Amino acid sequence: MSYTSQEPLDDTKMGVGSLLVDEPVAKPRGVLNYWRVLRLVLAVQGLYYLITGFWPLLARIVAIPALPSAMHLQRDFPSTMVQALVALIGLILFLAAFRRQPDLMLVGLGLGAAITFFATEVQYRTSLSGLIYIDLIVEALFFLVLAFLYLTARVADRRRR
Repeated sequence: MSYTSQEPLDDTKMGVGSLLVDEPVAKPRGVLNYWRVLRLVLAVQGLYYLITGFWPLLARIVAIPALPSAMHLQRDFPSTMVQALVALIGLILFLAAFRRQPDLMLVGLGLGAAITFFATEVQYRTSLSGLIYIDLIVEALFFLVLAFLYLTARVADRRRR
């Protein structure tokens, strides 16, 4: 089944969980494909969360240095659960990058995760290392870029119809 850039993506035709990696019909030069850029940002955010989630779990088995992030918590059950959930969110966001047009639920997961981590890190910034400010900037950028790209892609699609 092939989709052109004028046809809306219909998950009911493909199955909600399937991945669609074929690209839309070629656009004229100079037209930015916001969906492609959005997928790239989702892939980067997904990989970032996968690394920050799995790294502390892996560090318990292999001698590797700790990452400077909010995930550098004590080795207790709640922190292990948080790390596993961050890795799961990362995996979902990374897989969302392979969809031609990631839907609002997937983009919302990225937005919600970024704002939640940002707010939590702001609240606990005094008890965490000074490098936490790097992660604060990263989370703020994820939120702003995802919101901008998703809204811009939606507006561009509506103008083409």
